[in-house]
Amino acid sequence: MTQKNIGFKSIKLSILGLAFVGLSACAMDSPTTFNQKRAIVTEQVYLQEFREGELTPQTINEIARKYDKHGDGPTQVTVTYNPNDKNGARAAMSQASQIAAAFEKAAMRDVHTDILPVHKIAHSTTLVRFNSFTASRPQNCPQTMAEIDDSSHWNYKDYNLGCSVESHLAAQVANPKDLTGRSGMDDAPARRLVNVIEEQYVSGQRNEPLEAVTASE
Repeated sequence: MTQKNIGFKSIKLSILGLAFVGLSACAMDSPTTFNQKRAIVTEQVYLQEFREGELTPQTINEIARKYDKHGDGPTQVTVTYNPNDKNGARAAMSQASQIAAAFEKAAMRDVHTDILPVHKIAHSTTLVRFNSFTASRPQNCPQTMAEIDDSSHWNYKDYNLGCSVESHLAAQVANPKDLTGRSGMDDAPARRLVNVIEEQYVSGQRNEPLEAVTASE
């Protein structure tokens, strides 16, 4: 083998070695530049105590607006009373009914009421409780892409694509709980599906022919 051939093979081996190094640098497990996280939905409990006379129509409307934006499920209204007062329980039940009616008038639905005896209280109080949901941008996601108008790309080289979408979605969603999705179908759609399959498809029931539509006489 001549020295020329040996040199040519050495060059080919060097090129192949560089190619393998390049392929190893472009491994398939390289981190993606796309955001893999979704908006965070946090469940909390709205619980406020009001003294007698503090639940004004304005306050009730404010609570209804909070429920419309963040609330879900039933609203529990509990009125306390002094059991030593012989008319305390009756007055508490009447007050709870009036408050529930005011909430329903403010477009709140599924309002539950009860009364709670509390010894040694001078005045009745009202507790309002419901589940509340808030949405926020994913962790390690800036609210917007920093200095996007700069001609240099290095100022947002660590930005993950999609962070702004999730951040704006969390800020604009009408009902944050919608971001959690649904666990499954409720009974009504499932029952309708079974009725269609069993009563029409399995039984071989024929569909009635549709009449033609006349556009003009």
